Amino acid sequence: MQYLSMKKMWFLAYLIYIATISFVVGVEYQVSLFSKIQEVDEKIEIAIKNIKYVLPRDYHDKKVSPKEYREVTHLLTRLSQENGFKYFYTMVLKKGKDLYETSSSELSQQDSPRYYSLYKNPEPELIRLLMDKNAKKAFFDLAYEGKQMQRVGCVREVSLRGKPFLACADYDMKTVRQKLRISSIRRLVYYFLLLLCVYPFIWAYKESSKERQKQLEHDVRCRTAELGFALKSAERANETKSNFLASMSHELRTPLNAIIGFSEAMKEEAFGPIENKIYKEYAAHISTSGTHLLSLINDILDLSKLEANQEKIRAEWIDINDLIKECLSIVEGYPTALEKKLVFSKEEMPKIYVDPRMIKQVLLNLLSNSIKFTKEKKGIIRVFVYISKNEELCFGVEDNGIGIPKDKLDHIFEPFAQVENVMTKQHQGTGLGLSLVKQIVRYHKGDIKIESVLDKGTKISIFLPKEVFIGSKKAKTQEK
Repeated sequence: MQYLSMKKMWFLAYLIYIATISFVVGVEYQVSLFSKIQEVDEKIEIAIKNIKYVLPRDYHDKKVSPKEYREVTHLLTRLSQENGFKYFYTMVLKKGKDLYETSSSELSQQDSPRYYSLYKNPEPELIRLLMDKNAKKAFFDLAYEGKQMQRVGCVREVSLRGKPFLACADYDMKTVRQKLRISSIRRLVYYFLLLLCVYPFIWAYKESSKERQKQLEHDVRCRTAELGFALKSAERANETKSNFLASMSHELRTPLNAIIGFSEAMKEEAFGPIENKIYKEYAAHISTSGTHLLSLINDILDLSKLEANQEKIRAEWIDINDLIKECLSIVEGYPTALEKKLVFSKEEMPKIYVDPRMIKQVLLNLLSNSIKFTKEKKGIIRVFVYISKNEELCFGVEDNGIGIPKDKLDHIFEPFAQVENVMTKQHQGTGLGLSLVKQIVRYHKGDIKIESVLDKGTKISIFLPKEVFIGSKKAKTQEK
């Protein structure tokens, strides 16, 4: 089918080419003919002026003898032959409607020429030219048997006594038209020969195009098969990862919780005193390390679920101010937050329809980062919330900490991304906090914006769509 469509396309191209060259040659013929007619008109006008020098000035004012008429006829015949014209003649108007030829080179071939021969079927333009004193000349085509064979030109002249007459000349256009047609036919033949010469190259191009098309189709099929195989491999890998994380969730969390619980019991000496203090310190280290490892596992699992779109939003109506206060009360107990000032720019806000657990995790991650990377003395961490000009919910955290270099801002939300400098190396961290924040915001169809200046501080703003104020119809129905 595709091959047939290509054949039709090339056939259509040939037809367009033939139609185009035919049109161009036709236009060239008409332009050349028009130009040639103008040249003939100029030639006729110049030749007609010589007629009045051949005729006596009083020729149309008196009765001419046959001898004088024959002499004038011979002179006009010679003049027409010398200038390449068919006929030279003069005409006068009688009775206001009839035209008579008073002299003509055409009559030189007759045995008994007649003076004042009637001009049959005269053109209206000729009568108007004789009757109108302001008229000067006229040009028109004279047709024989429906074909325009002659070009006629007439100039209005006046005799010695003021009698108007027409000095006319006929130019044979048959030869001119034939030459132009021959020239046009040559052009058409030239263009067709050019097409025949070019056709082998076109045919070769068509064949090469077919080969290239076949090769491209083969490449596309191969590439499609490779992509299909890669997609299946990715799906299998994703399924393997999900199964691995599901098993790890159970296999790691269960013993970790036991380790953390036993180390806490040993640290608190729940079953009796520990005489050696070193063992008690070891128990504290075991508890801290186990808690950190459990937090890391939880972050990895949460991020994997969000990336795989396996996490479900359990939205409900909450007060954002109460949620911020709850998060602040949690982080105020962190040892690293004791010497830092936590500020909340509270505003009256309507209730919002979000997943409280996810939004709480966003706030805790942002606050933890700010506390971690803000200097202990003169460190200020500000939490803000407001409604933007676009009626979006905006909340976030701003600090005067170490800041983030410009070249790191584009990668800061990638998993395990960290700011590599001396300050960050002094603190533990997996680099998953901001990545989790971004995925949670994406789940809520929101946006995140970060502004940071090195050694001056960082501001992270979360924008949630105005739908969080409206909620879904389902939620409202459930509340009712």
